[in-house]
Amino acid sequence: MARDNLDILIVGAGPVGLTAAVELTRRGFSPRLIEKDTRPHKESRALAINPRSMDILEPNGATKRFIKAGIKARGMNFHAPDRLLFRLDMRNIPHPVRKYMLVLPQVETEKHLIATLGGNSKVDWKTELTGLVLKGGKPAVTLKRNGKTETLSPDIVIGADGAHSTVRKALGINFIGEAYEHDWGLADVHLDGLAPEELHIFDLSPLLIGFIPIRGDLFRVVADTTNVFDHMPSCVKVKKVIWESQFRISHRQVETYQKGPAFLAGDAAHIHSPVGGRGMNLGIEDAAWLAYLIAQDDTESYTQHRHPVAKNVLEKVDRATRIISSDGSVTTFLRRFVFPYIARRNFAQRNAFRNITGLDTPAPPWLE
Repeated sequence: MARDNLDILIVGAGPVGLTAAVELTRRGFSPRLIEKDTRPHKESRALAINPRSMDILEPNGATKRFIKAGIKARGMNFHAPDRLLFRLDMRNIPHPVRKYMLVLPQVETEKHLIATLGGNSKVDWKTELTGLVLKGGKPAVTLKRNGKTETLSPDIVIGADGAHSTVRKALGINFIGEAYEHDWGLADVHLDGLAPEELHIFDLSPLLIGFIPIRGDLFRVVADTTNVFDHMPSCVKVKKVIWESQFRISHRQVETYQKGPAFLAGDAAHIHSPVGGRGMNLGIEDAAWLAYLIAQDDTESYTQHRHPVAKNVLEKVDRATRIISSDGSVTTFLRRFVFPYIARRNFAQRNAFRNITGLDTPAPPWLE
């Protein structure tokens, strides 16, 4: 069978599944994309699109749409309760062009990826994968839509269906790791008191609270406590709450990203804390690499390419999460006095941004 005639099923129409669909379509394939929900989620969820993701999505046209719709955050401010500890200036991002992090609510990211793909008609909404087995090395799939069952045997299945992935569970792939000890809180809030279009992190030891600009005076608030509004910095005045929620952070990774012609990408393969904003971006990388490898007829190397990358990111994010959320006297001293001294140096900022912006992962060979 010609490679461009492969029957490819993508499960999950979030940013990862949509990236897989867009990148495969760009390479001449016609994948089928299914999503059990009726439409994209309204909540903003992931917000940051880093330079690596923008580079990856530029050839298909999505990056141009993102830049037009999002805001360019050019600084990260780290505060103690009574003073600014230090500022990371995004002009130190080690990228030739993109000296910023793009902030765009996930619902808009999905909207623009759908538009790049060719519109809502390209997504089979309200379609759920209910069964998957490998028979003779080929997937046998059962779908359910509007109470009706459909069976099919695609050549390739891509599980981009999130942390509770049905594809991963059907394949029997272990999701190894553990949850952190306590719940976190988040909310989208209109507020006064913070410089717009910049990120702000407050060390209110034993608590940590971060503010990510969305648009105008609207910020995403993330805190390592469920009672977000009980611990607002004195300089912040809350005007209107759009929505709020709680979540438990885990750091987990699958032992393999593939079993036969079935593959995992994004949160289906790895999850970690939101510190650094790497989650969605790492998934976008997975999807784009997999599309490239399918086009190269080299899918056997997918786990080899992606597992060590995510393992490295998870280790960095876990370390950072434990440092910034620790209320120990030693780590508090380091955060307040030692880290600010180091972080003011340009070399330290370049190194920090190399990690935050995704430029610490292998450069996609198809962009060279």
